[in-house]
Amino acid sequence: MALSYYAPHCSGLTNYARRLAEGLAERGHEITVLTTQHAPALPRCEQMRGVTVVRMPAVGRISRATLAPGFIPMALRLARAHDVINLHLPLAEAGLLAPLLRRITRREVVATYHCDVRLPGVRGRRLLERSMAWASMLAALEAHCLMATSRDYAEHSPVLRRFLAKVQVAYPLFDVLQPPSQEAQEELRAALGLGRGPLIGFLGRVAAEKGLDVLLRAAPAILQALPDATIAIAGEHTALPGGSIMDRLLPLAHAAGERVRFTGFLPDEQKAAFLAACDVLVLPSTNPTEAFGIVQLEAMLVGTPVVASALPGVREPVRVTGAGLLATPGDPRSLAEAVCQVVTYRPAYAPDPAAILAHFGPEVTLDTYERCLASAAALPLPTKRTAEQARDQVTVETRP
Repeated sequence: MALSYYAPHCSGLTNYARRLAEGLAERGHEITVLTTQHAPALPRCEQMRGVTVVRMPAVGRISRATLAPGFIPMALRLARAHDVINLHLPLAEAGLLAPLLRRITRREVVATYHCDVRLPGVRGRRLLERSMAWASMLAALEAHCLMATSRDYAEHSPVLRRFLAKVQVAYPLFDVLQPPSQEAQEELRAALGLGRGPLIGFLGRVAAEKGLDVLLRAAPAILQALPDATIAIAGEHTALPGGSIMDRLLPLAHAAGERVRFTGFLPDEQKAAFLAACDVLVLPSTNPTEAFGIVQLEAMLVGTPVVASALPGVREPVRVTGAGLLATPGDPRSLAEAVCQVVTYRPAYAPDPAAILAHFGPEVTLDTYERCLASAAALPLPTKRTAEQARDQVTVETRP
């Protein structure tokens, strides 16, 4: 597997790739991840939860793209020792790497297309965006198949819609969270100072494409209708690729009043309690290149409905489950109305966790990947055995 960023970096793309690598490793596959050494302190090679991670030193960065001269040579070297290559796009090297992999190493490529590239506020952004799009299209031409996070997104993507015949839908893998106790939720609310009234939450990177400025502009109307509510924005807002946007958000937060809270980064062990404590999770994305929003499914699994932007791909969880409402992207009034509607009539939007797992569950996605990877590698599909069948094949003979 090849991608620009991997754990411990945290983003939707890297979390997807990490869960995929670990899920396939748990099924008995040998997985090597090739990525960049985006932080100098990271080891060049290590084992992480059954996955071998190889990092190539980065010599620079253009916006979010890292420059690692050794990336392509190492990819060719590693490919010879593996049956199939999974490229995670967007990847700056993909346009050159995909044809080289097929022609030099004779290995097939499966490409996972996460999102289109949009770089607001970056000098020369149009040239960079077009370069990344061409790199993805060249990789798509070579790919055995293209894994997309939804058919909805694929049909609207300027890149993917050219290759719909190759597209396979593989929903992003997510953490199957268990609903926390009421006590754990109350403890977290008290620790973060989130009050006892309705809690409107956001969980994710505090980045420009997440539309948090829209949420903060909607905050006065939300708090007027729900005066005892708190709006909590949880997520990393420092050391992000592309830079922090806090200087733009803080004036809007101050204008909305003291009922807006920035919690900062929440560790994994607090994620379920935060999501369950929310009366509604908000994903107010404004960037049409955002493709899904895994946190929506994690919230639904612990019983929390969602208000999301009606963007291709992002709207998929709410459209399929009915566990929430969609708001017009970039429209604070539409967002405020949807949030107030869901909080006021919350039982009408209650998620069904069993149905969510049956449609979006990690095992469904891993099955899809196994079929596609086995086809690309011309290998038989791994057979699955139930626990009972496995026990039947093991005989233990005891002797006095």
